[in-house]
Amino acid sequence: MFSGNRAFWSRLPALLTGRVRYETLDAIPRNFLAIQPPLTLPVNWLPEGRMYDYLQRFNNGIVLRTIRRVLRDHSVSNYLYINCYNPFFAGGLPKEMGAAQCIYHCIDDIAQDPYTARHGARLENEAIRNADITLVTSTRLQQLKTGLTSSERLVPFFNAADLDIFENARLEKYPRPAELKGRRGKVIGFIGNLDALRIDYTLLKKIAETHPDKTLLLVGPVNSVELYQKGIDKLPNVVCTGARQPADLPPLLQHMDYNPLFRSGAAP
Repeated sequence: MFSGNRAFWSRLPALLTGRVRYETLDAIPRNFLAIQPPLTLPVNWLPEGRMYDYLQRFNNGIVLRTIRRVLRDHSVSNYLYINCYNPFFAGGLPKEMGAAQCIYHCIDDIAQDPYTARHGARLENEAIRNADITLVTSTRLQQLKTGLTSSERLVPFFNAADLDIFENARLEKYPRPAELKGRRGKVIGFIGNLDALRIDYTLLKKIAETHPDKTLLLVGPVNSVELYQKGIDKLPNVVCTGARQPADLPPLLQHMDYNPLFRSGAAP
């Protein structure tokens, strides 16, 4: 599984020896560091209770010690701490660690997935209560989280796009993309993450089977086995392109005639 993954093998020694690892990433400014903490224990499967609470504090301690080391190694004294949708580890920082502001970024309704909701819903609510500022990415999340904190600390921060790129879909005229070569009729299109939380795969299959004269074009990384389990990728009028760079999207978007629906209850 990992035989060809150089990044995995380069990180493995630090993981096995419990060391903190610093790494710079290609295509990201050189003053950006990725930090790999020591291994934490997989405990989310445990039920509520003393055992989970103890091991969760143990994991939290590993991450907090890593952050303290980074602050010390780089002489950081005036900083913002942002936890982006991972309340399981250091949802916020203790006051004595000196963050100017602790910000929690809520991206989706964590309660929609049974596995992450088991402990994540409670931990996320704690992180929001303790945060100086909470960012939310939809009006629905704003409604769900408003009662946990003052309105002054809850900031709508909706998902954004590079308007210059997508303006091209309106202004430019693109030939039919290679993904649609040889296909006639209208296109039902979706662009985004094909994961288990947001996508109703039963609905997608029904759409494809009900409209055999149209092409169902799914653009984005597939992060759910359900698409394959239901045989959607094998249907003759379905095209799965995989992940695409934003600059590659305007021609695909321009040739879509309809958009399928999200699963009911998922974050908009």
